[in-house]
Order: sequence, then C-alpha cells, then structure tokens
Amino acid sequence: MNVIRRPVARYAMALGFMAAALAVRQVLDPVIRDRLPYASVLAAVAAAAWFAGVGPSLLAAIDGFVAGYGLFVYPYGQVDVVGVQGLAMSVLYWISALSIMALGRGAHDAARRAAVSAREAQERGAALAETERRLAERSDEDETILDLMPVGVFHAIDQSCSRVVGNRAAHELFASPDDTSRDRAAPTGDLALGCRFFQAGRELSMEELPLQRAARGETVKEQEFEVMLGDGTVKHLFGSAGPLHDQDGRVRGSIAALMDITARRTVEIELERAKREAEEQAQRLERQARTLDTLLENVPEGILMMTGAPDFRVIALSRHGREMIGLPEEEIIGRRIGEHVHPLGLCRLDGTVPEPEEIPSYRALFKGEHVQSEEWMMRTREGTEFRVMVRCVPIRDADGAIVGAVKCWEDITRQKAAEEALRRSEALYRAIGESIDFGVWVCDADGRNVYSSRSYLELVGMTQEECAEFGWGDALHPEDRERTIAAWKECVRTGSDWDIEHRFRGVDGKWHPILARGVPVHDAEGHIIGWTGINLDISRLKLAEERLREADRRKDEFLATLAHELRNPLAPIRNAVHLVQHKGPPDPELLWASRIIDRQVSQMARLLDDLLDLSRVELDKLDLLRERVTIGAVLESALETSRPALEAGRHTLEVSLDAADAVVIGDHMRLAQVFANLMNNAAKYTDSGGHIQVTARRDTTCVVVRVRDNGIGFRPDESAGLFEMFSQTESARAKSGGGLGIGLALVRGLVEKHGGKVSAHSDGPGRGSEFAVELPLAMSAETTRPSSEERLPALGGVGRRVLIADDNRDAADSLAMLLRLRGHEVQTVHDGHAALAAAAEFAPDAAVIDLGMPGLGGIDVAERIRGEPWGDGILLVALTGWGQQDDRRRTADAGFDHHLVKPADPAELEQLLQSSPARR
Repeated sequence: MNVIRRPVARYAMALGFMAAALAVRQVLDPVIRDRLPYASVLAAVAAAAWFAGVGPSLLAAIDGFVAGYGLFVYPYGQVDVVGVQGLAMSVLYWISALSIMALGRGAHDAARRAAVSAREAQERGAALAETERRLAERSDEDETILDLMPVGVFHAIDQSCSRVVGNRAAHELFASPDDTSRDRAAPTGDLALGCRFFQAGRELSMEELPLQRAARGETVKEQEFEVMLGDGTVKHLFGSAGPLHDQDGRVRGSIAALMDITARRTVEIELERAKREAEEQAQRLERQARTLDTLLENVPEGILMMTGAPDFRVIALSRHGREMIGLPEEEIIGRRIGEHVHPLGLCRLDGTVPEPEEIPSYRALFKGEHVQSEEWMMRTREGTEFRVMVRCVPIRDADGAIVGAVKCWEDITRQKAAEEALRRSEALYRAIGESIDFGVWVCDADGRNVYSSRSYLELVGMTQEECAEFGWGDALHPEDRERTIAAWKECVRTGSDWDIEHRFRGVDGKWHPILARGVPVHDAEGHIIGWTGINLDISRLKLAEERLREADRRKDEFLATLAHELRNPLAPIRNAVHLVQHKGPPDPELLWASRIIDRQVSQMARLLDDLLDLSRVELDKLDLLRERVTIGAVLESALETSRPALEAGRHTLEVSLDAADAVVIGDHMRLAQVFANLMNNAAKYTDSGGHIQVTARRDTTCVVVRVRDNGIGFRPDESAGLFEMFSQTESARAKSGGGLGIGLALVRGLVEKHGGKVSAHSDGPGRGSEFAVELPLAMSAETTRPSSEERLPALGGVGRRVLIADDNRDAADSLAMLLRLRGHEVQTVHDGHAALAAAAEFAPDAAVIDLGMPGLGGIDVAERIRGEPWGDGILLVALTGWGQQDDRRRTADAGFDHHLVKPADPAELEQLLQSSPARR
C-alpha cells in the first residue's frame, strides 16, 4: 500500500487509471448516454489519489474533466462552461473531485501509518524474543567470568536502554560505601537511579552517558567523568562504550566498560596540589631571595639578620638601620654578635649599659626567646640618642635547632614625644573641662554618653555608669526630659550642632538652668564618629536677665510715670495759650509770647513721645499700623509737622518729589515722624537762613528719600555713631547746647521696623549733612491711604454737650473754657463718682475723661457708662498722660472710642467732637 516513489511512474499510473476510466465510460455510453458523464472519471481520480498521491490525482482530474466534457456531455466535441448548465456541472465536478482526492489521500496515510506501527511492533517483538533467547543462552561460566572482571560491564539490551544489566563490578560502582549488599537481582540501570553525573564541572543528562551514546550508534572511547551517589559520595569513573548490532547491521543495544579510578584520581589530585605548592614555595623563596636586598633598602625600620651557629655573625643590615647606627656597612656585616653589641650602642632607658645576656639578640640566639616590643635607648658614636622599640625572634632549622635570629628596631622618639604631648594635652583639656561649671561630655556616633566630667557628675549626684548612654536624662526636669531626649536624637540623626537650654536636678535639690552645646566629630572621610560638648551653668546669667527685665520694667514704669506727670501740667498750659490766642484782638507782644509757649509745649510733648517711642522700639514692643501709603502723603504730613521749626530758622526749603506716587507698606504716622525728625534736625543744626532740600527718587525695588542741609556737618568717622541712643557729635552739642540725642536713634529703629535702612553722609564739619532713607516699594498698585488733609474734617459745626472729668482742675477748667469758646455746652467734674452721676443727669454727647482720677478711675467710669442703657451713644474720649500701647489697649477694652495724650491738640479734639452725632 505504499505510494510509488518515482514521480514519472506515479504520474503514468494516474494517467493509466484515467484512460481505463474513459474506456469503461465509452463502453457504457450506449446504455447510460448523457447520464453520469463523470462517474468513471471520479473513480479514476480516487484510485490516483490512493496509489499515486496528490499531484498525479490532480492531473488525472484535469484530464478526465476535459475528456469527459468533450466525449460525454452534449454537444459532443466541445468544452463549454459559459452556460448555466455547463457552469453548474463544472462546479459540481470539481467539488466532487477535490473531496475524493482529500478523502482518498487521508485514508491512504492512515492505512500506511497503521502498517508502519504494526511492522515496528513486530520488529520489537522479534528483537525482544532474540534478547530473551540470548539471555537464556548465557551460561553460568560466562557469568562467572564477567563477575571476576574488575571492570564494570554494562549491557543495554535494547536501543532505548530501557533495560541495563551488568556484572558484579558494575553493581559495586553504584553502591554506597556503607552498602554491603551486592545482590545482582536488580538491573544495573535501577541502581544508577538517583545518581548525578558530571564531566569537566558540567552535569550530564542521561542521554549524554557513554552507554546511551553507544546505543545511538556512537563509539565512545576513554571517557572520564564523576558520579555522585545518593548519599553524596563522589566516584571517578573511566571507560569506553560501543554499539551492538544485529544480523542486519542495525543497532540493537550497547555495551560499556567502566573502571573506578577514584583512588588513583585522589592520588593524582594530591600530587598535583603538592607539586603546585612546591612550585609556589620555590617561586616564593626565589622572590624573597631576589627582593631581600631591596626590602632591606626600603623598610622604614632597622633590621639586623644573624646566622651561622654557633659563631653567629651579621649577614644583613637594612639601610635605615645603618643610618641610625651611624656606622658604615663594612663595620657591621660579618662581625660576630659579641663584637657588634657595644658598637650598636644599645642601652637601658636610664642610659646604663646592659649585660650581654640582657641584649635581645643574645636572648633570642642562646635562649630561644621571642622578644616582643621592648623599649630601649640607642646611642650613636656621636652621642645622638634614640628611643627604639626592639623585636627579636630566633630562626630554627627543621630539627628545631637555633641557626640565627632577626632583630628589628623602630625609631619611636617622635612617637614618644607625641604621646607625651598628647598626655599633657589630654590632662590640660581635662583640667579645662573640669574648670567649667558642670564640665564637658563625650558621646559616641549613636549619641550614647561615654564620658561626663567630674564636675557634672558631682552636680547631679550620679556615677559615670549611671550617666552612660541616655542615663543622664534621669536628672532632667520632668518638663524638659521628653523634649530634650527627642531633640538630642533628632540632632544625632541629622548631624547638626547641639544647642539647647534645660534644667538639671542638683544634689542640693535645686533645679539648675544649663546651656548645653556640642558639635559632631568627623573622621577623615567626613563620617561622624562621635560628639563632644560642654554644659554651662547659666544660673547667674538667668538671675542677671531677670534683674535686667525687672530693671527694664521699672524703667518703663518710670518713663511712663514721668511722661504722665510732665504731660499733666502741659495740658492746662496749652489750653491757656489757645484761650489767649482766641481772645482778641490780642496784644502783639502777648500773641508773640503765647506762640513761644505753644511751640515749647509742643517741643516738650514731642521729646516725651520720642523718649517713649525709642524705648518701645529698642524692646521691639512698638506696634505698627501697616497699610499702603504714598511717599507724597507721608512727606506732606512730615512737612506740616516741621514747618514751625523751618520758619523759625528762616530756612529756604526745596522739595523735589519725583516719586510722590511711590507706594510703600507702613505706618503713616510713624513714617511721617521719621521724616519730621530729620527735617527738624536739619533746621536745628543749620544756621539761620540756611538751605534745606528734600528729594524722593524711585529705584528698582525701593524709594529713596534724602534730606540735605548746608549746616554744621560732621566728621566721616562720626557717621557710625550718629544713630546710637543718647549719641551726639561735638559740633552738634556745641550747636544745640545739649539735648538727649535720641532723635536719630528713633529714626533708625522706625526705618528698620519698616524693612528699610538709613544712612548719613557729610564731607566734614561745616560742609552740611545728608540723611538717606530707603524703603521697599509695595508689590501691587492698590488703593492707598488718603493724605492728611483728606482724612481730617473741617473745623467748626454744631455744638455738642461735653462732659469733662479730670482731677487736675486747671486742665479741666481751661479745656472747658476753650470748648465753650467753640460753641459747646460743657460741664466739668473732678472725680470718678461725680463723672458717673453727671453722665446720667447731664446726658452728654461726648465725655472727655482722665484715667488717673481718685476714688474711681477713668477705666472704671467708662466701663460703667457703657453698662448703662443710656451710655451706648456717648462718645468717650480718654485724655491722659499715659500714652503707651498697653494704655491704649486698656482704654479700647474699657469702651473708649478715642485715646488722646496730654497735651492734646484742641483742633484734634474738636474734630473728634464734630465726628460724633448730637443726641438732641
């Protein structure tokens, strides 16, 4: 049922099948006529597909289609597939032909595979039968001969090596050393299960073993490999393998002969290792011999080699040793040990010469001692002395006899000097640490304490063991312990400097404030290897700080009280001056006198304000009302304030405000105070009829205001001290006849609080001065604060009912007279209780109340008025000599609408009264 292999024969066979089919159809044509024109043709296609294959059957199908169409389809002799009938018949034919070809070929292939399988099974059965026959034919004598052979013989009975048998030696190859069983009942192949095979360090698969390779027809000669048994035992095997053939020359199995060469291989490995070690030793000795001279020339120590028992002589000396000894080589090499002891000048540390038996080389040569690290003194012929560290070891032969010695000495003169210096340094630093209150401390890289000075331990009553690691935390104040330990661990983690203040409990039972500071200690690579620091007792500093705070508080109280007491008499004076000015027509001389009094009262009030403001600036207690203001509006207010001083000096004022619209963030009143002080200074320290110039220029990020004058000037070296508190130059003192020297200090403090800076310049005495103020510009152009004229309403208007409460009768009566002149109805009282009663009965529109009244103070009066139903609509104005921020805060909390400081400007009070609605 095989398909014919030659192509020509197959195609001829297909054509023959088709010719026969056409002949049969021709014979049957008279009977069947036009019916079934392709029946015999399709049978020929099926036969060609079965016997000849796909290609020949396709040729037969084409030939049958053409011939059948021409011979058996009407009209005869023509091939017409254009018509419907012809097209349908053609499609039907080819579908049938192709299906028959596919079915026929598939059936043929299936039949062929079944035949092949049956033949193979038959062959395997024959081979198995042959093997069984051969095994049955083996005689006991053959088995005995194979078992006596020292070589393991393995026989694969079939080509797949599914059964492997072997002699006794083969079984022993795969048996563990502790396995006494030598039973050959099991096949050898089963014994090899669980074993691993290696060759040249690579694990072999079962298909790569010699027996399996031979079963595939390969001849394997003299292969060496290792086998690892199931218990881990490794054996070295050596052998060959070849295939076995049957009578037809086909491979029917294989045979292999293996020999256990483990013992031999072990010996070879040991021999190779010994040979390699011997070669390495020989090379090492050769290198040592070749480099000995070079070594002795370059080692930094003195080395002396002695050999030649029993008359030991010097055979080698290093270059450094010769230089230290100070003797030429020929005086040392070849000399006996007894001859070179004293020339080497080895002596004790106290300078005495030792006995020969004490010399390290003697002890090594004649006593076999190993002299390790002994300090000696070496003295040269010229008298130079070295401190040396000596080592000496004997050299023994294979029998243990001493045949020489090697002595090595190292110059440790500088090392000893450095160690001594280090000891002195450590003692010095320890003394310094102990001299500091509560001393010094040292921690390791993890922050654990390893040392605390005695002064600290005595303070807290702890031992070094109790203080070690983090034990020092037990002495901390309970409120400081957790915070300090956490901060210290974070400092160790980040490697930052240590700076903290905490409290330790002393043995006296008191809590001691300690300022602890420390820094990390780094190695050469920059890694932190530890921490060191000091603990400072700041008890006295804390006490001093407390005393300073108390003194500062008392100073503030004194200044406030002083200002209050000085302002109280100023208030009636100013009121009286305004009364005189409003009574007219006044006498010219009287008007002149009243103006002088008014200016001096204003000057006195300004001095008091500057003094208190400077104190608040120095203590950073001055609050600023920060808003967007223009430089033009600020300078307008400053010029208005300074105009009397400028007019009094008959100075020419030149103002150039190119940056009038420049916007800054600041307190309008305080900035105006800055420039007013500078203008007042310029007017004060410039001779009458001088020239003063004020300019404002915009820079990239700031606005610069300059105040220039042609006054007394100052030396360039005096500019740095101008802005210090209570500081005045010599020329200024001569010009002003004294003064407090606080104006410029206040200017600097206010400018710096606004984020700016102020500077002064002069070309020298008599050449004028220039003060420059730089203020940062605001970032955006929003609506700015209106100018002072826009903020203040016009004077005059409807009269109000006003209650004045002040224990200073002159101040109350003078203010009442002044307000009556302006059309107001006024009632005065002089204590707090009277003020409450008058407020309830008089029903005022506004009440001007002093704070420091006897009996019931102004704060209490305001709170009680606000507590009454009729008190909500009353305008409450505090008029007092107390003007600090705390005072203003207290009055606001009590219900006051405004806070005026004596002596108040009557115009400002009038504006406040006009801003309140009349209650009637």
